[in-house]
Parts: sequence; structure tokens; C-alpha cells
Amino acid sequence: MHFLSRHDHHSYPLRHLRDEMNRIFQHYLDDPFFRDQTTLIPPINLREEANRYVVEAELPGLSAKDVQIEIHDNILTIRGEKRIEEKKEEDRMHVVESRYGSFQRSITLPPNSNTDMITAEHKRGILYIHIPKDQTHPPRKIEVKDKDRDQ
Repeated sequence: MHFLSRHDHHSYPLRHLRDEMNRIFQHYLDDPFFRDQTTLIPPINLREEANRYVVEAELPGLSAKDVQIEIHDNILTIRGEKRIEEKKEEDRMHVVESRYGSFQRSITLPPNSNTDMITAEHKRGILYIHIPKDQTHPPRKIEVKDKDRDQ
């Protein structure tokens, strides 16, 4: 599970450690030695834009009806299942590299996510989830007055 934080990398000293731990765990999850060869774990990208966050999940071979999205306590969960196509009895598989089965991915969303306005679309094997930012309390700059100069 990846965590997205609103903190700037300069003001959040443990961010580098967290990112490195996520990278290490993801490396082991992707390594065939550490997991079943048939396990389906779709890759996910999460990016921040000016007014929203966008999750992209690679789901080749799945249609929109094969995927469910759920949000609970700022945790976005994507579930689905990729089924094996039925083969004729006379068909023989020589190489099977595709992964099939059920999957679930969860991402913790930042606190400024407007979870009531999330939308999703499926296009060319990619699931796009658009999460608007809550604009009711945007960050603002606070002026620091120089009291030394006022005297």
C-alpha cells in the first residue's frame, strides 16, 4: 500500500525513508521468487495535478464491468478479476505468461481529497480515477510582520 502525503519533501524528513521502503517492498512483490507466478498485481501510478489527483491502474484484458472501486476513510480500493478464456479441448498452451485471478489494490488518499466527487473511466486497458482536491480550505500564505522594523 502506498501513502501519498501533502507535505513538501523539504519539510518532511521521513518521506525519503517511506519512499525507499515502498520501493523495496514493491521490488519484492514484483519478484517472481517471492510470489506466485499467477498472481495478478496491476501496476498503479498516482500523480498530483493542480486541482486533482489521478490514479492510473494498468488493467489489460479487463473491461469496466470487471472492476470495482470503493472509498472508505480516505482509502481508495480497486478490486477486480481477470478470468482465463475457455480453450477448446484440442488447444494446448505452450507458454503461459499472463496472470489471472482476483486482485485488490489500496491507496491512502491525502486529507484534502474530495471523495464525494471521485470519477473513474476505463480506456484502452487503463483505469483512470480522478480525485478532485477539496478547494474549500486551500493553502494560504501568512505574512510575517517584522516587529523589529516597526519600533
